[in-house]
Amino acid sequence: MTAEPRVVVHPDKQSIADAAAARLGTAIIDAQTRRAEAQLAPTGGSMGSAIIASLTKVPGRSAVDWSRVRVWWGDERYLPAGDPDRNDTQNDEAGLTALGLDPAKVHRVAGPEASADAEASAAAYALTIREHGQKAWDVALFGVG
Repeated sequence: MTAEPRVVVHPDKQSIADAAAARLGTAIIDAQTRRAEAQLAPTGGSMGSAIIASLTKVPGRSAVDWSRVRVWWGDERYLPAGDPDRNDTQNDEAGLTALGLDPAKVHRVAGPEASADAEASAAAYALTIREHGQKAWDVALFGVG
């Protein structure tokens, strides 16, 4: 089912992040009512990280079973783990790790310390998606920063 596109205007960045986080929480809960796990692909950058930070404070977040959420990265930089320019590092610092996710279900893209090059890293990640993912992500955030 595809909803009609709709433009929603908010007065500032924090209002956007808060609204997106509330909708994200609802989408995860809805996905968990349909199947065992929800699939989430966040992004980094200033807005992606702001959404994650708001998600840690959104009312109703305790209704999400965070142990039943798989996290994927739809885009990532080929940089060492922990580099501040990586999307996963930015989201971790914004509070992703504080949500109570199962670390084994947070699928990080390998950096140069763990793969020969970006192509090898991408190929390994594609295999991980095939092995552990579903046919579609429930929520994917792209280019919102």
